[in-house]
Amino acid sequence: METKPNPNAGPQSEILELAVNLFKQIYVLTADLPPATMFKQTMALRSAAMSLPPAIAEAELRLEVLESMEFFTLALGYLVELKNQLAAVREVGPELATRFAPLVAQVQDLGRRLEQRLADMSKDD
Repeated sequence: METKPNPNAGPQSEILELAVNLFKQIYVLTADLPPATMFKQTMALRSAAMSLPPAIAEAELRLEVLESMEFFTLALGYLVELKNQLAAVREVGPELATRFAPLVAQVQDLGRRLEQRLADMSKDD
């Protein structure tokens, strides 16, 4: 199977920057959650958010389109986990729902951008 060079290889900082900012915000918003009741959710949120930037960075640095697409797809998986964890946290109560509401829109925006990047790469394939 012939490998196809990735014309987008190299730093694509906008999507990566969004993922890094999302991780930072999640870390700050979870810093003062009560450990006894929210430990599992805090760790799950942080884990999913922390996994996003490296997957995106790896995708952007890959020289072949298929490899790049694999890492963007992996990043989308982490994003789905993040969405699920945010939904679970919002179910705990109205205070947490309000606290984490701005992140939901950011997660959706990042998801759209990743999906668009994948669609663009598929067209080029």
